[in-house]
Amino acid sequence: MKNISGIVPVILAAVVGIGAVVSLSDYTAPVYGSESEDELTETETIIESAGMESVEETEVENTEAAAVLDGAFDLADGTYEGSANGFSGKIKVSVVIKNQTIRSINILSNSDDEAFFNRAKEGVTASILAKQSTDVDTVSGATYSSRGIINAVNAGVSVCLCSAELDMGAFDTVSRATTNHGLHRGSYQCTSEITKKDGTKLKVAYYTGAATGVLTNGETFSYDKNEIESYVVTGLKYVPVKVKTEDYEAFKAAYTVVENGSTLSGGFSEENLKNYTDLVAEVTENTNGLKTVTQNEDGSFSFAARVNNGTDSGIKDAALKTAENITTTVKEANGSYGEFLRVDLTGEGYGALGADMQAVEWTYYGSDSTYTDPLQSYGTKFASDNWMHKAQGIQLGLTDSLRCKLPAGTDGTGYWTITVYALGYNDYTVKFKVTDANIVKDEEETVDTTALEAAIKSAENLTESDYTAASWSDLCVELKEAKDELAAPHTQSTVDEATEHLNAAIKALVKAETKEETKTDVTKLNAVIEKAEALKQSDYTAESWKNLQTALDAAKKLTDATAEQTVVDQAASDLETAILALVKADTENTGTTDKKKKPAVGTVKTVGQIKYKVTGKNTVTVNKYAKKNITKASIPATVKINGYTFKVTAIADSAFSGCSKLTKVTVGSNVKAIGNKSFYKCTKLTTFTASSTGLNKIGKEAFSGDKKLANITLKTTKLKKSGVGKDAFKNIKKNATFKVPAKKVSDYKAIFKSKGAGKNIKIKKL
Repeated sequence: MKNISGIVPVILAAVVGIGAVVSLSDYTAPVYGSESEDELTETETIIESAGMESVEETEVENTEAAAVLDGAFDLADGTYEGSANGFSGKIKVSVVIKNQTIRSINILSNSDDEAFFNRAKEGVTASILAKQSTDVDTVSGATYSSRGIINAVNAGVSVCLCSAELDMGAFDTVSRATTNHGLHRGSYQCTSEITKKDGTKLKVAYYTGAATGVLTNGETFSYDKNEIESYVVTGLKYVPVKVKTEDYEAFKAAYTVVENGSTLSGGFSEENLKNYTDLVAEVTENTNGLKTVTQNEDGSFSFAARVNNGTDSGIKDAALKTAENITTTVKEANGSYGEFLRVDLTGEGYGALGADMQAVEWTYYGSDSTYTDPLQSYGTKFASDNWMHKAQGIQLGLTDSLRCKLPAGTDGTGYWTITVYALGYNDYTVKFKVTDANIVKDEEETVDTTALEAAIKSAENLTESDYTAASWSDLCVELKEAKDELAAPHTQSTVDEATEHLNAAIKALVKAETKEETKTDVTKLNAVIEKAEALKQSDYTAESWKNLQTALDAAKKLTDATAEQTVVDQAASDLETAILALVKADTENTGTTDKKKKPAVGTVKTVGQIKYKVTGKNTVTVNKYAKKNITKASIPATVKINGYTFKVTAIADSAFSGCSKLTKVTVGSNVKAIGNKSFYKCTKLTTFTASSTGLNKIGKEAFSGDKKLANITLKTTKLKKSGVGKDAFKNIKKNATFKVPAKKVSDYKAIFKSKGAGKNIKIKKL
């Protein structure tokens, strides 16, 4: 790696030097899945350590270890224990409370350097006892130990708050929503770790499904939520930093570093949000968001404010992107997520920015409409205050918490900016004005839970076996949240929200199929069998007749109605295809078995209902239909011309364009390319099946205008975005279903939507 002026370039998987990426694996965020006495303290640590700009550059720096209750310790007399990260490990303390006052602080255990720790202990504990608050200064030269003690005390006196969803701690309601609705939605740009009850730890790189993904070591994983002991979100995943060469080895020992040339991966693909799995780190001195790292006397590291005017993305072969097509909406006061102020970012462009979003900075200017003199800034990170939605936008909220206290004499109305920091993006800043109508007031209200109680009763009267497992699971999530809300109702808004969600889940329940409902219908299969048996072998070539008999034998085995309906339907379809593929044995048909002169390249011959053009020694392309009134087209893997066998490798441009009576198409296993406008405006086409696993090209407007095309089956795994032409699926049926290989469901959904398919298409695995 090249050194730049004595600086090592690196990207931190949470903080490092020019050309590397680092992860703040030593700092923990809220734990989901089990309550932890460390939750509040560790969250504050991640905020400060993960490079939040507001912490570094504004008055927030003075509250890096803010008091939980500022001296008003409304706790019963007794001893409370808490722990937090110090410099070398956990610091555990006990706090004695009497008459709502801290009487003593005792250190139970620690792993820090003795000299540094003793300095911190003497200074910090004395200050807390004197002020009756944890809003005290750290001891110079022993910063990490000081913070650890302060945060451990906070954890001890705050333990009673950790289980409340709407608490005053350093996390808010959306963190709980992330756990209930899927961990895969809570770590787009954060490093996360799942601990299972058997002790197994899963360090997640990115998710491929709701409970499946890839670990940081490249291995795949899966889990059941009932197996989870805890879920921890640690700092930002990738922060570009530069470190002095002489400090680099110590820095790598303290943090996880991704050096230039290494792979970056993260996120989850779901509708408007996309993951990334193959980006390559390339950090330079001009990388946007670059931080300078300095080693302190005690061996710890400090991070300077980010450089926010860089022109490089930090990603190889990728220009720095600019967010666009985003709409900002300051929401009317509601508070249903526990927020006092909410701003949503929606529009066509939110998904791209949201999937790469790392952190958000809110800056409050009060009455300053010129946005010149900020009063306060607040830093928030995804998986805490920033709730990402697959279809409804980036939903940002500020909660009245340790992280966010409005300046004295202000109420949140006035002028604000939000700046979104995202991987590979220019900083995205929006300005907006907040009025009284946007601020949730801290007012007494009478909460009516009648409707919520009725919804819970309705849900409890349902029987699990009557519904599908997936829809019942969704109901259980909402029912648990509803019961939690009923047990400790917060506001009318939160009660109404829980009621609405539960009723929606009840309405969305899907009935489980009964045996009577799933009785297999073999009527169509028997009809096709009868049709096949009426044919004469002498009328067709030996090879095509053999294929028919194979399909017929398979179909006859399913006539007892014991097989799955999908299996029976497929057998009927296969038999129909074999009938359509029969080749007449007469001499007028070029599929005759009597060998003649082998056709030269460029020769066009008709076989059945299709014209083929010879393109190579043993290959042909579907050139055109023989009759425009063709209703079903079966394109075989091979075709015989003059007694010679040719592989059918492609479908030419406009081959079936305008075939207004064509309803069904099946494509053989050797076709690798479908040409431009090949099935353009086949207005009655409903079903298209391609059995080729090597299909790698679908041309421009290939299926455009096929307004009834509802069922598309593609067995190929070779399609890439560049291989599918513009508007290939434009104006097909809006809710068309694509069946594709399981491992390509996510990728193909994105590709097909970008090539004209509607937003309501369904992608199912074969």
